[in-house]
Parts: sequence; C-alpha cells; structure tokens
Amino acid sequence: VISRDGSDSIKGPLWSFTTIRQANFRPYTGTGSDNHCLYDTTSHIITVTSMIYNDSRIEIVANFRVGLYLSGDSLITPSDALLGYATFAGLDSNIVGGISGQLDLDNYSLPAGVFRIGFYVDDENKVNESDETDNALLYPTIIKYP
Repeated sequence: VISRDGSDSIKGPLWSFTTIRQANFRPYTGTGSDNHCLYDTTSHIITVTSMIYNDSRIEIVANFRVGLYLSGDSLITPSDALLGYATFAGLDSNIVGGISGQLDLDNYSLPAGVFRIGFYVDDENKVNESDETDNALLYPTIIKYP
C-alpha cells in the first residue's frame, strides 16, 4: 500500500521519497503572447517586446535576469553578444512577465554583417530550473547592419 500524505511525499512499506519541485522559466508563446522585434534599417534602432513565463508551481523570489542577445547564427545563448538586460525581483508561479524597450545598434561596436536577435531567460543561471534547455527565444527578424 502506497499513501500520499497531502504533500509531495509518497510513502510505502519499504521506501519513502519526496518529489523535488523546481522552477521553470521559458519564453511565453501561448495565447495572447507578444514577442516581437522591429528593426529600423535607417536609424538602426531595435524595438523589442518579450514575454516570459514561470510555468512551475514554485514562486521564484530570487533576482534573475533576462538578456537580449545578438548572434551570428540562429542559436541564442549567453555566449552571444549581450545588448541589454532586464532584472526581475522574482516571478510568481504560473505568471507571465513582460519586457519592452529600444536599443540603438550604433551605440555598440558592431562589425558589418547579418545577425539574429533573441532573448534568454535567466541568462546568468541564478535559478535552479527543472529544464534549463527552454530558456531562449529567437525572433524571426534578420538584422542587416549597418
């Protein structure tokens, strides 16, 4: 006979174990999501809106950062060029958070080229998550600079 005691503990005649709950951040792409990037090729200004989601049952109280990255390929990682970031002072469970802003690429020392842009949730890896592989979102916008 296995019994559940109301928590996430399961007890049986020969064993007892507890499910460890962890947070999980990811870009929010569900109903009503608004993740977009606009690039003005004349002024070189990027306007972004990003939505993130804590899809766990755990409220995150630790500070974490969401980084905006410029990449030479279609894979956004924290090793790409960091353009800017927003810091969150935690995020409740099953809650969506949003970020929006503008950046002028002329304020960076960028070589001429074709780039992709995206964001990475918890880019400093401050929060132990159940899935660390779903933290990035690549915008479909292609940046041709200058």
